[in-house]
Amino acid sequence: MAMTTRTSLDDDDFDPLGPIDLIEIVPNWRRRPDEIARDARVSYDRRSDTLHLHGSDDRGNNVVVQVGDSARFVLVDRATWAVVGFHIEAFISQVLAELPVLSVALDQAALRGITRDEVEMTKRHLKVRPNVDIGDALAKAYADAGWTESIAV
Repeated sequence: MAMTTRTSLDDDDFDPLGPIDLIEIVPNWRRRPDEIARDARVSYDRRSDTLHLHGSDDRGNNVVVQVGDSARFVLVDRATWAVVGFHIEAFISQVLAELPVLSVALDQAALRGITRDEVEMTKRHLKVRPNVDIGDALAKAYADAGWTESIAV
């Protein structure tokens, strides 16, 4: 398989019947994680154990890019490569054990399949400093996954 570096993605780039090409995407951090998180729509789905965070500049024209080999992904605008959101799988079952600071995201999340009481019970088992900023927590989570140089804008 060939590795192709692209500067943008168009719908014509995707041929479901064509050969599979790996595409190297190098997202740009026009906004820091704390800026994206400040006005984001956050949701958590218990069935898939996934946290979604969509920044205000998310127009829904995104590709999902995995960060290293972690369960952390970024949502990247196809036209600009700007990071516009975050997608974290295995959120409660795995990621919170490694990075309990991310539990603050559940405070502002629209919840599906889990109650606020269950969220509070989950958080009680974690050692989290109070008043942690969600943007700072996201920056730490993605830096720990190997994106330190990209986050430092």
